[in-house]
Amino acid sequence: MKLLQLMVLVAVLGVMAPAMSPLECGGMGDDDDDDDDMGEPVVFAPLNEDGVVADVDVERYLGTWREIAVDPQFFSIFCTNTTATYGYYDDDTVTVFNSCNWFNLDGPNITISGFASIVDPEVPAKLRVNFGDEPAEQGAPYWIIELDGREAGEPYEWAVVGGPTLNELFILHRSPQPDDAQIEAIIDRLVERGYDPEEWSFTEQPMEQPEENPAS
Repeated sequence: MKLLQLMVLVAVLGVMAPAMSPLECGGMGDDDDDDDDMGEPVVFAPLNEDGVVADVDVERYLGTWREIAVDPQFFSIFCTNTTATYGYYDDDTVTVFNSCNWFNLDGPNITISGFASIVDPEVPAKLRVNFGDEPAEQGAPYWIIELDGREAGEPYEWAVVGGPTLNELFILHRSPQPDDAQIEAIIDRLVERGYDPEEWSFTEQPMEQPEENPAS
């Protein structure tokens, strides 16, 4: 999937970036079992009959996302600090700017830019991502299969992107170090849908939020 075909998304584009367990990925910190520290429950947006999010507010989706976990593809090996930044282009299309650092957080920075377009206005969660001179019909599927279901107002905090098969998956979050319980709830939901976390790698991200990548 090219969300990050630099990585991609190169996404991106060996030695694969070190895989981490869910408890080592973003924010998973204070190991406190007190229910008072569990945070707000995760709210999942409704899905349609195709198993993608029924409605997506593009304005709330724009901005920079950090890759928390990925089902590794050829374009995602080597990558750490993987981000995807989306900007408004028109009502059916957003710009895509993907970035990652190879090997470690201080490694060479790789970027790629393109566009993501809604394939069917009736199904806004199904997009196709194109980079460079790639023909639109040959773009990669970008399906938003799970999404922050809190009421409108704030930007979406997390999203899960997939495709037609179970081995296409990206867990995205606004924070490089999200709450452990939140990520675990999202993983549990994906397991119920048939996804296998044993097949994923958890992307190394900085401990603090750096400045956003500029959309390009």
